[in-house]
Amino acid sequence: MNRAFAALPSHQFTAVHMVFIEGMSYDEAATISNCAVGTIKSRVNRARLEIARSLGER
Repeated sequence: MNRAFAALPSHQFTAVHMVFIEGMSYDEAATISNCAVGTIKSRVNRARLEIARSLGER
């Protein structure tokens, strides 16, 4: 899990970290990242898919 998380592109890693580790809302993460809420949601979703793929899930 740690390797999969660490292998994420930095923008996805940061988005996941802010939302799931720090407990920020998507709105807060978007404000800090200076991007749209939809962009943060997309980054988190892509990160989830990549982590699942790395762990052998479909």
